[in-house]
Amino acid sequence: MSSRDVGARAADHVLLLGLDGLGPAFLEAPIVKETMPNLLSLLRGSTTGVLASTLPPYTAPGWTSITTGMHPDRHGVFGFTDRAGRPLTGDRVLTPRVWDFVGASGGRSIVVNVPNAHPPTEIDGVLVSGMPVPPGASFTSPQGLGDELIQSDYVVDVPVREGAREPARALELLQRMTEARGRAVARLAHEQSWDLFAVVFVLPDRLGHPWWKNLVPGDQMYESRKSRRLRRAATGPLRALDDAIGGLLAALPPSTAVVTCSDHGFGSLRAEVFFDLVLAREGILDAPRAGRALRSTMRLGRSRASTFLPSGARNWAKKRLSGGPSDGATRRAWTGPSYQSGVWLDDPSDERLRADVTELLRPLRDPE
Repeated sequence: MSSRDVGARAADHVLLLGLDGLGPAFLEAPIVKETMPNLLSLLRGSTTGVLASTLPPYTAPGWTSITTGMHPDRHGVFGFTDRAGRPLTGDRVLTPRVWDFVGASGGRSIVVNVPNAHPPTEIDGVLVSGMPVPPGASFTSPQGLGDELIQSDYVVDVPVREGAREPARALELLQRMTEARGRAVARLAHEQSWDLFAVVFVLPDRLGHPWWKNLVPGDQMYESRKSRRLRRAATGPLRALDDAIGGLLAALPPSTAVVTCSDHGFGSLRAEVFFDLVLAREGILDAPRAGRALRSTMRLGRSRASTFLPSGARNWAKKRLSGGPSDGATRRAWTGPSYQSGVWLDDPSDERLRADVTELLRPLRDPE
């Protein structure tokens, strides 16, 4: 996080500049130093520090904590879904957001692309929802603003997959998304009156999930021909983000304090834990109608050798062994989605089962 003050007196305006997935290692990467002078200049002129993320350190709880000032156990957001798999929409956040406090004090806010701010609630100002937004749903308040944004090529998000499985063309879509977002926020900052302006750019996160090892030094893949090609293609989106930041800063009124922050960072994946296999081995989780051949295939799909399998086979194996009870399976406990990093109990009051699962978890150690 970084902040730039405006001198001894209090600021008249505050810009909350969010950069999803931005961590120290990303800022030190040569590609960032070569393409993002506006961001680096802003940080050099600011007071900066590294903060701990939420637990779990993911987008939904992270941005909800940033905008509420509360830990996940207070605002109620630990992921994008609840225990039953239902989307955790913004209207289910248990505590007020910072723009609610601004409005209660008579101020006006512009909120753009903050995750988990859908459906767009009516505030004193403008709210443009961030992901996730269902296709075709209204995503702005006032509602008419959405039509204007769409006409200027605005999109809420360009989703990406893990593990460098995205085609390079996705970089073009990310660049266009970032350019459109930059134009929108600069116009809103210049044309609207406001006391708080909160915007989140998601590009660092969308680059980090598929291509971290290709873009940031530290992995043997970084020097590969594919990585060099990807870095050349990634300069366009990164320059678009830097231009968007520069354009927004230029549109700020005098006496604006700038607070730059992120929800989490990235790092190289060193190990994966397939705890669903442990649960299956102990008879706590039993995949339905799975003979020896199917069980072997499922285990292969969750092993180190799975990297050589088609993505469909990996996804099939994962779904057969995790994700909750279905198809008549015997599942007293199961692993949740990867971003939730948890084991779910079919009967949370079963203390014996809780103790058994805990004892299975205790021996886990980092390979290093």
